[in-house]
Amino acid sequence: MHSAETELALIRATMATKQDIAELRGAMNARFASIEAQLPHFATKAELKDEIDKLRTWMIGVAIGLFFSQAGMSITLFFLLKEAIRGH
Repeated sequence: MHSAETELALIRATMATKQDIAELRGAMNARFASIEAQLPHFATKAELKDEIDKLRTWMIGVAIGLFFSQAGMSITLFFLLKEAIRGH
């Protein structure tokens, strides 16, 4: 059996623990509330898919454009160097 002082100490410790839990729960609820307040501003899956599709289109377009510009420069340099070599 516990003495009265030990019982009282256990009760106080339990109350302090319950108070700590209540404070933590309140802090957690505040964090959840702040996250829930931001949720309407986040993009949906459909919006993200649309943005990814747009990005993919731009990337493919840029790659094709770079390929054609490199091919054009190579052909131009080929003919310029051909004329320069033939001239000597």
